[in-house]
Amino acid sequence: MMDWHACLPLLIAAAVLAIPVSATNVPLLLFEDSFETGTFENWDEIGCRWGITDDAHSGDYAAVCIAGGEVDAPGRQITRMLNYTGSYRVEGWFKTNKLGTLTCSGLYVLGEIPGKESLLYSLQVIEGGRIGYNQWNESGNHRLYSPKPVVRPLEWHKFAICYYRNTSRQSVWIDDRYLGSAPLRTLSGETIGPDDSIALRIGGGSTWAPGDLPDAAVIDDIRVTAIWPGMRFIGS
Repeated sequence: MMDWHACLPLLIAAAVLAIPVSATNVPLLLFEDSFETGTFENWDEIGCRWGITDDAHSGDYAAVCIAGGEVDAPGRQITRMLNYTGSYRVEGWFKTNKLGTLTCSGLYVLGEIPGKESLLYSLQVIEGGRIGYNQWNESGNHRLYSPKPVVRPLEWHKFAICYYRNTSRQSVWIDDRYLGSAPLRTLSGETIGPDDSIALRIGGGSTWAPGDLPDAAVIDDIRVTAIWPGMRFIGS
């Protein structure tokens, strides 16, 4: 007769396998790029002033914003067209070479919505290392997630943004610290609906004074995962 104690591990394994697992309970990887190919081949569009660097958070390579000689030069964005209308989380690592004192500094994460007038400014590292976003308002000023600096120059920081499409809100974290949430609206004030796709854009550089050294961002280990309705992260 077989010892029932010997069968116990098999019975437990069978019971676990018998539990129905819903696919909606598993985060779905939508996009990942650590830049280890040394190229931008995983990006649908490349801005004109980005390059590959060996100054990486992990592995051999990362992406670096190449700040040119123009003041407030536009176009330093790389883009990934996700073509996805569900809720998702964007996370990765970044660092800046300095923190400026004018308007924008280092990194920004944007969303592009087809048919909308302007971009969704989800996260910006602004003067002194504070975290802001830029939704429509009469003055055009940044709104703040952090009134005090949370970013330090020449150090790697982790960022995360959750786009909750069922509630049309976004939530932001830096170094796993929850900073707050805001409605999903473009810079011109247009509402972003549950059926609108949000393409991922990541930019770098800043507004700086003539003759000053511009701020430049390095990004690495970018990951985008789908999240299911009702899922919340700590602090949200």
